[in-house]
Amino acid sequence: MNTLITNIVTRKQELAMLESIGMSKSQIRKMLLGESLLLVIATVGVTLTIGTLCGYFLCNMLYNNGMYYMSFKFPIAFTVAYVVVLTLVALVITIASMKSFSKEALVERLREMDN
Repeated sequence: MNTLITNIVTRKQELAMLESIGMSKSQIRKMLLGESLLLVIATVGVTLTIGTLCGYFLCNMLYNNGMYYMSFKFPIAFTVAYVVVLTLVALVITIASMKSFSKEALVERLREMDN
């Protein structure tokens, strides 16, 4: 989520420039939401594949060393909750960032480029 916030804040002037040359707020919103969801998909993909493999191998290793209560079961409910929460947080951060930028005038955001 830090990556998401940093991405939007550092691109503040770029977004202002895009808006000044004709990109609508709706188009900017769609672009930022698309980027946020792409980041969520990549994050979920990496964490679920690597995390699941690590968990499986760790449980399998412990099971083979005598800890028979450590059989691996994929946590479907937690996985669904993880995906939902991660998606909601990304959407909320993106929408909140866009609303904070919309409170500032386009001219002011463009002036910050000169500083």
